[in-house]
Amino acid sequence: NFQQNAEDDEIDLFKLFSTLLQNKWTLLVFLGVFTVIAAVLAISQTPIYKSEGTIFITESENRYSYAGSDLSNLLTTTYGIGAGSTIANELQIIKSRTLSEDLADSVLAKKFTESGHKYPVIWRAYPDDSTTIGRDTVAMRIRNNLTAERVDQQRDIVSIGFESPLPEETAYISNLTMDTYSRLSTAQNRTMASSALSFLRQ
Repeated sequence: NFQQNAEDDEIDLFKLFSTLLQNKWTLLVFLGVFTVIAAVLAISQTPIYKSEGTIFITESENRYSYAGSDLSNLLTTTYGIGAGSTIANELQIIKSRTLSEDLADSVLAKKFTESGHKYPVIWRAYPDDSTTIGRDTVAMRIRNNLTAERVDQQRDIVSIGFESPLPEETAYISNLTMDTYSRLSTAQNRTMASSALSFLRQ
């Protein structure tokens, strides 16, 4: 029985190879067609690049939470002086509409990279229609393609990244986001401190 099964297997393999040899040209044609299709799809797809940068964000606690001072509570409630900030809150600010609109204004004002390429985020339909779109749409695209996450729970470091079909745009918007966040954060702190100082002088 074992010998008979072995012979059957040999016969089956022989038939298989014979069939393949008889239809080799058909198989080669199919292989060639699928190879061409795969190559066309690979070429037609626009590659997506991503650039990331890190920024240090100080996570602070409310300095007046145990002071019991009515004046301290008033400053905290009205002007934010002494109010704590968390990484989660700062991440929301980075992904906020306000910051994305500020970024959109900067990109629309510049429009072109140093090498002369128009930023894809402001195209109506990249790479087919280079018509410049409006501020709100640019801001929405920036929010959708922008990532912001804490690198490590033990450290106050946030990673900011941006995806784009143009490498220059990924680096530009990633760096622009970090610079804009730092500028807005500093301006907000100065405004709150100035308002509180004016209140105390009254």
